[in-house]
Parts: sequence; structure tokens; C-alpha cells
Amino acid sequence: MPDKPPVTAWGEMIRLAREARTPRLSVRAAAKLADMSPENWGHVERGYQLHRGRHRPVTGTPATVAHMAHVVGVSPDRLRAAGNSAAAQILAEMLRADAEDRTADGPDQEYDDPTLEYLARTPGLPTDVVRGLIVLARNWREEPDAGATGSQ
Repeated sequence: MPDKPPVTAWGEMIRLAREARTPRLSVRAAAKLADMSPENWGHVERGYQLHRGRHRPVTGTPATVAHMAHVVGVSPDRLRAAGNSAAAQILAEMLRADAEDRTADGPDQEYDDPTLEYLARTPGLPTDVVRGLIVLARNWREEPDAGATGSQ
């Protein structure tokens, strides 16, 4: 079998960032957050895919790499340093849009719970995920037994 193509610097960085998270983020979970297949995520991390017995290089499009970096918290500067300036530009725009979305209610948005404050300020966490978690937490606090099943 022919030699494998080398792993890209950004593929290795994304893998290390994913594995360094606590709790560790699986390829399947990370891919779901990035709205891509686990197979494609793995191909970009490894730098190749096996096709008809041959290793074919996979570097990922700039948009794909930016979404992957966003999920695992890799910064645009680190992507740029790894040699993927196009992905770094897309990621910087994603982070700018996230920050703008989070401050839509005003830059001094107050949260009634430190956990909600932490969620709202967590870099790299997609805005829609933050909003969903905040709504879920507020709903749970209002009705902690909502959704409980079974007879009492």
C-alpha cells in the first residue's frame, strides 16, 4: 500500500485541541457540532482518506477547517501560523459574528446566574448552542420537574 500523505499542520492542531478538551470530545461529537460527517472530520485530521486502496490527500476546504477549529477552540492566529490563512479569515469572521450575536442585547448584558454568564462568554462555543443551553437552564429553573416521567 502506498505511503500516507503527511498530516497537515492544521489537521494535527485540530486533533490535539479536540483530544485536549475535558471531557474529551469524540470525532463523532465534534463532527456533529460542525455539521459534517465523522468520516470527513477524520479525513481532515489525518490528512488523507483511503479510496480504492490508495491514500488520497485531504486538506479540507477553508470553510470546513474554520468550522472544525471553531468547535475545538483553535484561534485564527493559530490557524494562520499552521499555514491556513484562508481558514483563519473565515474563523475570525465566525468569531466576530458570534460576539456580535452575544451582545445583541447590549454589551453589558447581565445574567441572573454565573453559569449562564460563563456559557455566554465561552469563546468558541457556537451562539446557537449558547442560546439553547441558556433557554434550557432557565426553563429547568422555572419548572425543575418538567419532563419527569412516571407516577409519583
